Amino acid sequence: MLDASFLNKLKEKYNYEEKIIRALSMIIPSLLEYYGKDYEEIILNAIFNCEIIPCNSHQTISKVLSKRKLTSFVGETIVSDIDLRRAESVYVPNVKIVYDEENNRYDIDKVDRIIVTSHTFNYDSLKGLEVLTHALCHLVKSYSNELVIDENMLTIRNGIAYEKRKIIYDDNNINLELVSLFGQGLEEGLTLYDVEKIVSLICKDNYKVYDFNSVYTVAHILKDVYKLNHEINDASLLGDFDGFREKYGDEIIDNIGNICDDCIAMENEMYLAYSREDKDLLADAINKKMTEELYNNLVVMYKKKHGIDVKM
Repeated sequence: MLDASFLNKLKEKYNYEEKIIRALSMIIPSLLEYYGKDYEEIILNAIFNCEIIPCNSHQTISKVLSKRKLTSFVGETIVSDIDLRRAESVYVPNVKIVYDEENNRYDIDKVDRIIVTSHTFNYDSLKGLEVLTHALCHLVKSYSNELVIDENMLTIRNGIAYEKRKIIYDDNNINLELVSLFGQGLEEGLTLYDVEKIVSLICKDNYKVYDFNSVYTVAHILKDVYKLNHEINDASLLGDFDGFREKYGDEIIDNIGNICDDCIAMENEMYLAYSREDKDLLADAINKKMTEELYNNLVVMYKKKHGIDVKM
């Protein structure tokens, strides 16, 4: 049972409307049940330190985000433009970086964590609960060891995914320039799987999430077929994926992650494509990548899990 005082503190801190508190009263216990009581402190701290902003009919997610950015991002933003066009909700850790001249180093001065949900969805509906749950899953799986500075490089972790940004100090201004991305597609698939299970706990029935079928299928194989659900969740919530990578091999994890990134990019293209011909061509390309490249890597991972000799 969720302590009512926690919800009261949230309401007081962020001046939440009753609809947000009512939704959280259903979602948080299901998050705790799904991820496990061992992670209660992480989950509650993450939610307490992140503001939830439901857009009104005059707002868009991208406009809300643009007003809250603390340090300028060069290259792609944390949430790419193509994703924002179809986003139902997002979680973003806006970070303020400062330069400490005395110690010649960069420090994190402030983290402004926000969840923004589209005005299209009402939290009183199951779809509205799904949309909010999706962003909360990204939040709680990112919260531990989310932002790490190593000299002039900032790593931003999102579950098993991460992005690296070079910190550029010029004329007393700090910008964060994109250097590399990894695992966004795979993490999205894993989160879709989690959301489906959590909303099913809320409604006490089998709930189905309809989005990004390719990466959801990968998540289903890893979490259901290969029985890696708790192993992946533990690594995500603790912010320590190194042991998982070491166990199954950097090359295999990188291959699966890169293939999922390609698939989710093509699914986004399908969403925006106008002609049926273009959609069919992209669907064929996704199917080929899944059945050929992805399948071979998943087979190797299965063998490693069961101690079967793998010939690379």
